Amino acid sequence: MQIPIRGFIGIPTPKDGIPRWFSIAKIGQEILLSIKKHEFGVVSNYLNSLKPCEILKASIKPNPHFRFPKKAKEIICISNGTGIAPFLGIISENDQKIPIHMYWGGRYTASLEIYTPYLEHLKSAGKMKTLHVALSRTEGSNSYVQDLVKKDLQIISKSLENGAVVMICGALRMQNDVLEILEKGTLEHLATPLSDFEGNGQLKTDCY
Repeated sequence: MQIPIRGFIGIPTPKDGIPRWFSIAKIGQEILLSIKKHEFGVVSNYLNSLKPCEILKASIKPNPHFRFPKKAKEIICISNGTGIAPFLGIISENDQKIPIHMYWGGRYTASLEIYTPYLEHLKSAGKMKTLHVALSRTEGSNSYVQDLVKKDLQIISKSLENGAVVMICGALRMQNDVLEILEKGTLEHLATPLSDFEGNGQLKTDCY
């Protein structure tokens, strides 16, 4: 099977066989899939029960709308939780060394540890310029990725004006909050509605 660079994987549940779809990233010849285990999550608990090298039946479909924007002058990636996974694949494609800035929000420092080796490699390879992290349940820190966006709102607005592409992946609630913040920023700093940049292809989302 030909694995698309950007797409979804459908994993059928053991009970009804109906696939649940998750975003994937392709890094080299491997696909990266990050799923949070929920107490009553049918698929997440099923995956957690699998043993290493156990065969998993699944289906793949491409996602051509959420991919590396090669013509962008700058890319701003905004995500929370497991929404970071597709960005690892997107950033790995940055052979042109376009400036990419990652904004990520999680609960604990340990939440980022699983992704740290990928992030360190991408940064040392010059494929990612900056990483901004917000932690909501760590002692001495109670911030969300929305707070990072609000803090750098003028900078992000100026980047949009200069041709940057903003990509958002993660929880739908986070996306709505970020879009509201960006809307205020582009109106205040650029006197331009966010919809203008969306119409230009400078805003891409993949949230659930």
